[in-house]
Amino acid sequence: MKIYATALLSTLASAVLAFENTVPCVMWSPKDYINGKIDSQLVMTSSDATSNIVSSFSSNVCSAKVIALFNQPEVHSNDFTRSENKDAFEQLKAYVNQASSRSEIEYITDGVDIHQIAKEIAGQCDATIATLDASTVSTDDFPQQNSPIVAIVSLPASNSFQSNEKVIDTIGHDNYAAVYTSTSAKVKSDT
Repeated sequence: MKIYATALLSTLASAVLAFENTVPCVMWSPKDYINGKIDSQLVMTSSDATSNIVSSFSSNVCSAKVIALFNQPEVHSNDFTRSENKDAFEQLKAYVNQASSRSEIEYITDGVDIHQIAKEIAGQCDATIATLDASTVSTDDFPQQNSPIVAIVSLPASNSFQSNEKVIDTIGHDNYAAVYTSTSAKVKSDT
């Protein structure tokens, strides 16, 4: 009985630790640019996530005006549901819920390689990569062109998407695909 209890506690501790250094990935589009086919693993490695994110774009994603990759450092899936963050992600949730296509990966170990995703999408679409700061994004950053712009948009480290919704309105109104994730997992505090 002691061996069974020890094994159970060890398994539970491993499960908790597996989720600790993870980041989420939420993808959406007002068009059918996300096919939603994601590997059903509960916890995904960073490299598996990169290939799953790239393959989740539909074959017509190159018709988008912008493919935005939002990087908000240290965001965690739990941030979406914490009571102290009650309103912090309401606009993000609205974009996702109103999207024609969407997908998500709840737990990705250590963070997502956004730059690799940008390179792969840009290669597929013969697109330009632009690295933008969310506080200075304007419509001038998205000139009219034949191929999409793959925009890596850096958001401030926080437990909130608030005040970043203006970026979505700037990038393309109804002709974009978006990925919201983090390149770095939240560091565990010792408090």
